[in-house]
Amino acid sequence: MSLRKSPRLTTRLLAANRQNAQKSTGPRTLAGKAHVKLNALKHGRCTASDATRESMLAAGEDPEGFERLYQELLNAYEPADALWAKQVEDLAKLYWRRGRLERARAALMRRELDRLEQERQQRRKEIDEAGFAPTEQRVLDVDPPRPQDATAKLRQTLS
Repeated sequence: MSLRKSPRLTTRLLAANRQNAQKSTGPRTLAGKAHVKLNALKHGRCTASDATRESMLAAGEDPEGFERLYQELLNAYEPADALWAKQVEDLAKLYWRRGRLERARAALMRRELDRLEQERQQRRKEIDEAGFAPTEQRVLDVDPPRPQDATAKLRQTLS
């Protein structure tokens, strides 16, 4: 039971709600509905069965590739009844989803490795700029830049 008092639905409030609802009913044409159908699609892990082809296209996948996989599984298992046919269809969807998740995982790993490589290059650059060789003659600035990296700080101090 709520401790908060619920607002009473008056005729004036009901009329205001109906008037506001007329302004925000969403797309009405088939083209508008098709345009917003996949607005919430991010990765395709939880797509509805009627939007599978559209979600594959939106994710840059090949729906014909899925159909080929499904036909290959049908030919391999040759289901005798509707139950086994549904199981083969589910198997095809699971294989396809697993491939999608593996591609997403590989992309995330590549992105992280690229980020780490950029960090390593930035650190190397900072270390190289922090000091100079003993044979090199360089006039130090009155206020040299302060590196963030501990190794670069040590090298600057030693230089």
